[in-house]
Amino acid sequence: MKRNWIFWAIFTFVGTIQAQVGTVFEKEGLIFEVKSIIPYHVEVKQNAYPNAEHVNIPYNVSHGLFNYMVESVGPRSFEFNDLKSVQVSHSVNWLKEACFRKTKLQRFDCPDELYDIFNLAFDSCFELDSVFTNRMLKRVHEYAFNDCYRLRFIEFPTTLEYIGSYAFKECGFERLTLPNVAFTMYEGAFSNCEKLLSLDLGTGITD
Repeated sequence: MKRNWIFWAIFTFVGTIQAQVGTVFEKEGLIFEVKSIIPYHVEVKQNAYPNAEHVNIPYNVSHGLFNYMVESVGPRSFEFNDLKSVQVSHSVNWLKEACFRKTKLQRFDCPDELYDIFNLAFDSCFELDSVFTNRMLKRVHEYAFNDCYRLRFIEFPTTLEYIGSYAFKECGFERLTLPNVAFTMYEGAFSNCEKLLSLDLGTGITD
């Protein structure tokens, strides 16, 4: 009985060490950082192979004794990479600052549970043509899609709460329809969209 107790104590101690917040590890070509242990969540910190043209961000990853859910794509994690396509699992809630900035992405499909696209997330993605949103997206922050001059298509969901300043500055839209839900749109959100021919503001803008 005593031996079993000692084994359990060692198992728990080793597991706790491996699960410390801030722990960084590599898995499936990506570098992850542990962000919380109750629940077990990690963030994509960096691409281990920045020359890769395609990346798959998984739903969860294992490390040591634990299985972690991938909750976010971290700041500047793929910035300047040669990335042309990415598949993001539905567990991801946040795309953080400049995470895909200046990549070669041509299309982006928002994962099912994505809530926020943070500042400069897709800044200067010159090849980006279309963004397919989900039914959960709430906030598109400042300069999120700045200077994506080939971006011609995006459909805003009815969950939208916020479009930040200059979020879509210098994009390539020809037609835009904003949702009929209450949301805030800040200054310059669609400034310098020189190809814009038709804009339906909807009925929901509160400020």
